[in-house]
Parts: sequence; C-alpha cells; structure tokens
Amino acid sequence: MKRPQRVRRRVIVQLAALVDLLFVVFFLQYTQIRQSALHAIERGNNADKLKATVLADQEKLRRERDELRAENDKLQHKLAESEEKSADAQKRARDQIVQIAQAAKEVFAGVDPKILAEQMQGASEEQRVKVLNELKQAQGKTPAGLIQSFRKSAELQKRCDIWEVHLSADGRVRVRAPDLQDRTFVPGDENDFSNEFMQIVREAREPRSLVLILFTHGNAEARALRTVTKGLEQVRTIWGAQVRVPKSVQLAAPMYSEDPP
Repeated sequence: MKRPQRVRRRVIVQLAALVDLLFVVFFLQYTQIRQSALHAIERGNNADKLKATVLADQEKLRRERDELRAENDKLQHKLAESEEKSADAQKRARDQIVQIAQAAKEVFAGVDPKILAEQMQGASEEQRVKVLNELKQAQGKTPAGLIQSFRKSAELQKRCDIWEVHLSADGRVRVRAPDLQDRTFVPGDENDFSNEFMQIVREAREPRSLVLILFTHGNAEARALRTVTKGLEQVRTIWGAQVRVPKSVQLAAPMYSEDPP
C-alpha cells in the first residue's frame, strides 16, 4: 500500500513542476506577444507620422512650385514688355538720327550728314529732339542767322566744335575758335592761310569728336576767295590727319554774308 502512494506523490510533484514550466512558457509567450503588439502599434504610429510629414512636404513643394510658376510668368511678361519698349525706342532713335542727318544735309552744304548723325548715337531721346529742332529752325536762315543760331545751340556745342571763318571785302580773314579770342590776318596765299590757321589750332583746346568749319565771305576779290577756299582745304587735310580717330574735321561750303556773322 505504501509504494503506490510514493509513486502518486512523485507523479504529483512532476505534474506540479510541469504546470509551473507551462506557466513560465505561457508568460514568456504572453510577454513576447505583448511586446510585438506594442512594436506594431509604435511602427503604425511612426508610419502615420511619416505619412503625414511626407504629405505636408509634398503640399509645401506644390505651393512653392505654383509660386515659382507665377513668378516666372510675371518675369516673362515684364521681359516681353521691356523688349517691346526697347524695340520701339531703338526704332525712334533710328528715325530721329535719319531726320538729323537729312536736316544737317540741308543746313550744312558740303558736310557729310552721316558724320553729324553719328554724334547722336549715344544721345538720349531728349537730346536728339533738341538737336533736330535746332537744325530745323536753322533751315532757311541767312548764313549770319544760321551761325548765330549755332552759337546758341547748347546741344550741338556739346558734340562738336564750330569754327567760323569770314573773309571780308578788304581781304582780311577773321577766325573765331571756341574759347579763344578772334584772330584777324591777311593771308598772302593758301599756304600762308593754312599756316596761320594751324597756329590758332595749336593754341586751341583739344577738339571734340567733330569739328565744323563754317566759311562765310563778303564781296571779296576772286583771288582772295580762292586763297581762303584752297587754304581751308589744306587745313582740313592737315588737321584731319592730326586728330585722333574717330574725330572728324568737316568743312562747309562757302556762304555769302556781306557782314561778318
């Protein structure tokens, strides 16, 4: 009878140990499952946060893209307007320069009108309009009135030097140069005239890009007129060779004026 009880107690002890082991296994499995569930929840929350961040970034990028497109459209519109205004301004400038050349041709006989027009390439529209008006107002005036108008022309004097040569009936020559007192002499021949004139040139300041020599004469003898005319041609050649490019010396055709302008 005692032996079966021992066996039974041993079995009970073994079963108790087995139950404890099962409880441990169940607890470990429960802990593992709980941790897995917590990790899953955490990953799910992180995924939601990440998704929300990505969506927010995408929306921001879309807004910035739309703003850039709108700004680009504005810049393109302004550029088109600027190019149109620039084209209109260039056309007006070309038209005005052509008109200046035509007016100069009518006023300054013997002078290359393109030379005067070239002086206006860098001028503003306001300056071109002033010069054009001054040239138009000079048309039809007497030589004396013409020269007097150019003495008062601030815009022309900014771009060219006007030298006045007048041959009187008694053979005396008066030379009026910028910033110098008038000089009067009686040339013996064209060489004497050019020497006297170039001496005045050496005393004068550095000329501007364009020099206009306006020649008027009274009832002088033919010989004296030929002397001054040939002498001025020599001056244009000599002086033109001395000044630096792109400066130009232009000689207007002789104009009759009984009295000195």
